[in-house]
Amino acid sequence: MIPPTTPFSLHDQAYQRFRQILDELHDAGSYRTDRFFDSIRDWLMHTCELYGTHSLLSTRTGTDALLLALGNMRLPTGAFIAAPSLAYHAVGATIIRSGFQPIWVDVDEHSWNMDLNDLERALQLYPVRAVILVDNYGTPSNLQLASELCSKAQALLVLDACESVGSKRHASHYKLADYIAYSFSFTKPIHAFGMGGALASRNISAYSARDRTVFMLNHVRLPDLNAAYLSLALPQLESAVERLIEVHGRYTPHMAALGYQPQAVPSDQESNRLHATFARVRQRPGPNRRIVESYLKCNNVSTKVLFPPQHWIIPSTVQRPMPITELLAKSLITLPSGPAISEKAVNRVCAALKDIADRSET
Repeated sequence: MIPPTTPFSLHDQAYQRFRQILDELHDAGSYRTDRFFDSIRDWLMHTCELYGTHSLLSTRTGTDALLLALGNMRLPTGAFIAAPSLAYHAVGATIIRSGFQPIWVDVDEHSWNMDLNDLERALQLYPVRAVILVDNYGTPSNLQLASELCSKAQALLVLDACESVGSKRHASHYKLADYIAYSFSFTKPIHAFGMGGALASRNISAYSARDRTVFMLNHVRLPDLNAAYLSLALPQLESAVERLIEVHGRYTPHMAALGYQPQAVPSDQESNRLHATFARVRQRPGPNRRIVESYLKCNNVSTKVLFPPQHWIIPSTVQRPMPITELLAKSLITLPSGPAISEKAVNRVCAALKDIADRSET
């Protein structure tokens, strides 16, 4: 079956250079320095306009970056952290592991990112100490408005940009976040030999100096081997994102014929369309998700529901209604995609979707 996400790999010349670096590291016995991460740091600092406001640290994963951000806040045990329920469960897991309590926030029906009106209500009702704003499915959230709400409530703001590497938002907005978590894991447009991440912070340099021993014991720093792979993959990021957007665009008219719509993206921004995910449109005729998934499976096309609502699996002491999150949880469907997906695979998915639409009309 075609996997929902195809892995990214280096082109031949870059891969040969990676093999040379692997031999060099083996001979030198090097494991954890920033030698190969410098190009990634420079790129992130430039792209996100963070020079003069933030420092950047490499991490093994985006989850490690979130953990370091929450740990660096020095908040009391049990503090409330607001986050969208519709997001990868690592967000909630880091909140719980850090000794805090999640305040789940609903998402917008069209953007599938945090509903900032609902966030404002939560900030008014509860003593929220920090907010994790997630760029779901690679689509940038409204960082400017979220920053204004957090400033008013005196809450710290974490931008979870783990899925939006390669997306386009107003670069000047990044510095509005106190912390920014990035991911270069296996399922992202480019990766660091399977894993990788980074954390940008206003005061991370002081934190890393104070807790260097903790970093080493917990292996949160990105090893040289992975940083080397990522540095060689970086020049391919633009073409990888172009392929993701192209594949998503190929699926969109077929899904529209079935009554499904893509995630809405602000006109002045761009999503990397990391996952080819679509939602069933309410009050539109067409087959439900179970029918679509079953038919695609019969045609050896794999699908996935990426984000079960976090409030279903990670409890909170505060119960809040999540109508849009629960609606999307029952209708979202993710199709095979990825920078390395073949034309043959894309054509097979499109043909299967067209066949479903044709059958639905008869």
